[in-house]
Amino acid sequence: MLNHKRLLITRPQPQAQRLAQLLTAAGAIAIEFPTIDIVYAEAAQLAELDLGQYDQLIFVSQAAVAALVQAHIALPLTANYFAVGLQTAKALQAQGVATVQTPLTEFSSEGLLALPALHAVAKQRIAIIGGENPRPLLCQQLSQRQAQAIEIAVYRRQLPMTYTNAVIQQLWLPAPEAIITTSKVGLSN
Repeated sequence: MLNHKRLLITRPQPQAQRLAQLLTAAGAIAIEFPTIDIVYAEAAQLAELDLGQYDQLIFVSQAAVAALVQAHIALPLTANYFAVGLQTAKALQAQGVATVQTPLTEFSSEGLLALPALHAVAKQRIAIIGGENPRPLLCQQLSQRQAQAIEIAVYRRQLPMTYTNAVIQQLWLPAPEAIITTSKVGLSN
């Protein structure tokens, strides 16, 4: 289907590898070139989290789930769970969360905010769990809806190891026909 098209994948690992496998199976030449490394917060820092105090837990990425899993943080059974995308929802379900609400079509903060369950949230305590320096929209909008919303950073993004000029030149000879990125940070790196 993709007829040996060269596609450069900038997603962090392990997402880059999974996407490369899918694209290769579809006939592409998938080139993994992560432009972001994910670094989880220290387990001791995460151990201080009391997620049981929140009515709603919103996970904005698979990395947010993975950070808590790696630190052996139990997910409370009493909260309502939301995920920005289907893979994040699957990661939560793999940790025993039975029901996770996700947007139906627009997998973004805007899509989450459109969910009816996040409309009438006055006085509810909501934790938005993700990386450092998130988009402010979700927290701002939930706060405007009178929720007690807080952002909890459980990982940070950083530039990956440096690539040698030889590696970079090899990526571009011949040039990829498309570059796949899913974030502004990945593209700017």
